Amino acid sequence: MKKTFVLILLGLAMETAHADTPLSIGTIPPGPGGPCYDDTDVIASPPRAMGTFTLPTVAGTGSVTSSVAQVADNIHHLSHLRYDYSVDMTGISPAANHCVRVLVHFGTPHVCSFDVLQFTGPGSTVSSASKAPYGDVTFLFNSGCLVPGQKTVVFSMLTDVQPKTNVVTVIDDYIDPASGNSNEVRINVTAVVPDIPPDWVYAPMPLPRMFFQGFVDVGTNQTVTNVPPLSGPYEFTAQLVDAASNGLPVGPVVTQTVQVVRGLFNMPLPFEPGALSGGTRWLSIGLRPGGSGDAFSLLGNLAITPAPQAFYAYSAGVVADISQDQAVLTMNGITGNLTLVPGPGIQLFADGGARTITIATTGQPSDRNIKTGFAPVKSDEILNKLLALPIQNWRFTNEVATIRHLGPMAQDFKATFGLGEGNTTIGTVDESGVALSAIQGLNRKLEDQLKLKDAEIGALKSRLDKLEKSVEQQNLNQ
Repeated sequence: MKKTFVLILLGLAMETAHADTPLSIGTIPPGPGGPCYDDTDVIASPPRAMGTFTLPTVAGTGSVTSSVAQVADNIHHLSHLRYDYSVDMTGISPAANHCVRVLVHFGTPHVCSFDVLQFTGPGSTVSSASKAPYGDVTFLFNSGCLVPGQKTVVFSMLTDVQPKTNVVTVIDDYIDPASGNSNEVRINVTAVVPDIPPDWVYAPMPLPRMFFQGFVDVGTNQTVTNVPPLSGPYEFTAQLVDAASNGLPVGPVVTQTVQVVRGLFNMPLPFEPGALSGGTRWLSIGLRPGGSGDAFSLLGNLAITPAPQAFYAYSAGVVADISQDQAVLTMNGITGNLTLVPGPGIQLFADGGARTITIATTGQPSDRNIKTGFAPVKSDEILNKLLALPIQNWRFTNEVATIRHLGPMAQDFKATFGLGEGNTTIGTVDESGVALSAIQGLNRKLEDQLKLKDAEIGALKSRLDKLEKSVEQQNLNQ
């Protein structure tokens, strides 16, 4: 079966160098208590994952076990989430030429007397840990290397950020016994991690690393025709070399799982920008179905060439300056997450289900001609519902404790007013509409109360006039 790749885009940007921060490590016995908490709460169906991985040139399978527990400081009425991790490579044949580290995109952990806690027990201990500027925490074991055939103790960090199932990265530095060359392989392994933004969200512009976008053409052979495009998770290997064939490596071998959608894929290449300097480079790529364990199909070396359209579209001043072959004209069909950041003077508006995004310089679109299904509103009922709507002070789970917001929960808003599409978002048009209608209802209520007071005052004034006339008449009769 023929497989070919077409290079679509290769974007490069420089990273700013920052020093990593060393983290303190403390050893504690297993149990419900810890240095900064006195109890571990029971969580129904606690988040937990066990991902497996393999290493090059050795047989067997390793695993990363991760879980989340809620720990409580009952004295100070505080609680935090403790993320527990352990690595087990006892299922991999012993090999002294491999040195394994583990990277977790965690953010800044809470200091619980120590940044990192590890529990006493059988296994290799954490010898050092360091945090990169954007939250990547790297763990070293023993004297610096965890080797196949070994396992680690359980090591933990605390945070208030809610969990999600994503990946941790197993970094394997090894010497290829056939060539004697040193290699580095990064393997993404399923794990539970804090739901914090990825590195590139914090990085200064331009983008912090290279990306490779391509298309997998399965092709045909003599017995199979009209083969549908590939879709699903595929494992890719990528390495920079200095020649089209028989070239020497100028960067590590990177292994990662990438989602392929109808043959299209987008793969980050975490190579140092300096790897592209000093001459022409080629990208050696291999792939296999995700989780299959099959040998990688090597697809040849692709020359890295400039992509001026991509650079121009990224740095263009105004859309009007970009011709049709220099920018993406539609975002239809996107299946992953997409982050839009408005520039100066630009506003982004989404409907209640966030399925329609409107970009405008001033105001939110509200043209009568784009609306239908008009119905009257009882503003007094809206006011009464708004008075019963719980409004709280809070922060998002991925924000630091000093940031606060004020407003209702989307679930309460949906249950109270029945507006919008879902119960996890509040459309700005709906929130504004409720506020405006409640103001009208409040105004009408005040007007009705004023009319009633005016009538009472008028009646009292009439009685007073009668009393005054009666008194005057009595004075005249005397």
